[in-house]
Amino acid sequence: MVIMDKRTLTRSVLFSICLLALALGSAAQAAQSASSGWEHIAAGVDFQIFWLPGPNRAYVARMDREQADITLESSIAQGRLSGGLETVSGMAERYDGAINAWGDTWGARNRVVVAINGSFYDPDTGIAHGGVIHSGWYSKWFDELSGISGLSWKEDNGVFLGQCVVHRSGKQVLTNLTTGDRMEIHGINTRPRSDQLILLTPQFDRDSKRGSKGVDVLVELTRPATLMPYPHMVTGVVREIRIAPGSTPIPFDHVVLSGWGNTDDQLVQFLTEGDAVGLSLEITHLDQDCKYPAPEEWTKSYA
Repeated sequence: MVIMDKRTLTRSVLFSICLLALALGSAAQAAQSASSGWEHIAAGVDFQIFWLPGPNRAYVARMDREQADITLESSIAQGRLSGGLETVSGMAERYDGAINAWGDTWGARNRVVVAINGSFYDPDTGIAHGGVIHSGWYSKWFDELSGISGLSWKEDNGVFLGQCVVHRSGKQVLTNLTTGDRMEIHGINTRPRSDQLILLTPQFDRDSKRGSKGVDVLVELTRPATLMPYPHMVTGVVREIRIAPGSTPIPFDHVVLSGWGNTDDQLVQFLTEGDAVGLSLEITHLDQDCKYPAPEEWTKSYA
């Protein structure tokens, strides 16, 4: 996990947390931090080492959630969910200076000030376990009905620890705003099965990693494909429809709608270049026993 300043912003999926902060603190703030044992790193961000019996050392970073220019962010090893390995320091360096979407606006750049080791991953493939939300993008589905999902850092600086989740059929929707028609999305940044429509975001890889069969539709978005339940949606425009495409490049503000099996023909009939489209993604949040609704909403989670 990474802590970043608003000039810069990012989190890691091996898992780093980032803190975002715009300005350095005053001399008075620095003096107060020094007297209490906390080292002032950036506005709203402090660090201290605690020596515990054992001997053990606890490296602790704290942030002020009232600071609008500081955020948590995830980071992804090698910047790709298709599989990669990278040290936490390497991920922090990778995302320092990267473009972020904090504050609903693309264009600010990250300044990583704290990086913290995070989730587990498959040592053979480098693919992270569990779900991933990165810079507002819902980049990897959380495991279904697993009892606990993960941390949600919201666009309003709210935070909660997610419990059991499920992605209900019919709630992950692609809408053609030109015709009003809808198609179901079956997964995000994963290997598709026959007759599935998969959403590939920039976190998947540089391109769609497919062969000479199928259909890829390149869509330019107005904002990251965040968790936004239907009838709300993230909107975009179809820029290109590629039949038997090979691998389709995925620019930072685009997604690829990747069809397989019968979905190929459906996509070609469903969309034309220039169509306006909407993406609606939803997590149903349940309690830890996966029986009853949980009160926290995943909508507009940032990391």
